[in-house]
Amino acid sequence: MVQIVCTGKGSAMALPKVIQQVQALAQTLTPKVLYLGTPSYDRDDIFSIQTKGFQNANCPIFKLDLSEISTATAGADTSIRATPSYPTVDEMQERIDDSDVIMVSGGNTLYAMNRWKHLGMDSILKNAAAKDDGPVFCGGSAGAICWFEKGNSDSMNPMTFLHPDPNLTEEQKKRLGLYFNEWVRDPEGALCAAL
Repeated sequence: MVQIVCTGKGSAMALPKVIQQVQALAQTLTPKVLYLGTPSYDRDDIFSIQTKGFQNANCPIFKLDLSEISTATAGADTSIRATPSYPTVDEMQERIDDSDVIMVSGGNTLYAMNRWKHLGMDSILKNAAAKDDGPVFCGGSAGAICWFEKGNSDSMNPMTFLHPDPNLTEEQKKRLGLYFNEWVRDPEGALCAAL
């Protein structure tokens, strides 16, 4: 049975009651946590905020960077890694197999789902969810949506993409922000049907 703990906001994953629920489902006070920050482009500042609760509970946390930009990026700088080095499928599988909890950051849901497909992480996560003794899946915002077949997201907004169109005017950006709340639909990528 798939066990999922979701919050509406990524930072809410650090709340004590949320951490206690994850610990209860993982059946240990110090679960091994694998953090996938792909939706937030693997930003270190977001990692620190969203894993604070697990850090306070002395849980071992491993951050697996899968996005196309530097982990040092904090904010608008979206410089591409000079020499991309990503884990192999076997390395990703090993990390998933060694984890009690898979936590996904908030951020751009569509980017993360596409990136995981490109790297093969989507299949690894689906296989982990199919196990009777699989990990607890958790996350807030994009990290909550990614586990389901459907979800409402602003990921189609060009300004939340890794490489937004630099030619958009401020007025166009405002209008796009109003019209790009879309359903992210990926029936093949979902771990379970929408509840």
